[in-house]
Amino acid sequence: MKVRVYNLGWLQHMLEQHDLCAHGAVEVEIGGEHFERDDEADWCVSAAALFLLRTLTRDHTASSPVGNKLIPCCGHAMYVVVGEEDVEIDTCPTGLNWEVQHLATSVLLRTEGGTEEYVTPEEWEHTVFQFADSVEDLYKHSLPKEPENSCEAAAYAAFQAEWSRRRGKRFLGN
Repeated sequence: MKVRVYNLGWLQHMLEQHDLCAHGAVEVEIGGEHFERDDEADWCVSAAALFLLRTLTRDHTASSPVGNKLIPCCGHAMYVVVGEEDVEIDTCPTGLNWEVQHLATSVLLRTEGGTEEYVTPEEWEHTVFQFADSVEDLYKHSLPKEPENSCEAAAYAAFQAEWSRRRGKRFLGN
């Protein structure tokens, strides 16, 4: 099993401080089935990292998804949902997706093509943390983010808060 992010950066047509979402290329391998999406390295990997962090405590299935796709192509906007701890991330329907199901002593990963791989909860957590930490590292070494309005600022704060809660440590991005 491999879930790896690389070529991290910000969208070229936006000012870095206004791009709240990290982008990059992604490689996924589950049970020998290999997906690699480098498409100019602009997949929305910040949303992907948060969705993956959600899978540490929740299943991700067609009937109960943690997000539209685990690795979304685009993240259009983030929203605060009153009464909810989790931020809402509006993504496009394109992306990489597989199911994550927590069993008694393992985590089942199942691709849309039906390929399955069982990993330990510790292996899954390590893979997810490695992905998320790579994304967070881009934020740490970038210009401070400047949301364009109060709604964006509140949503970005909710994103950071959920990330911190799920990662078990404060989000250190700007």
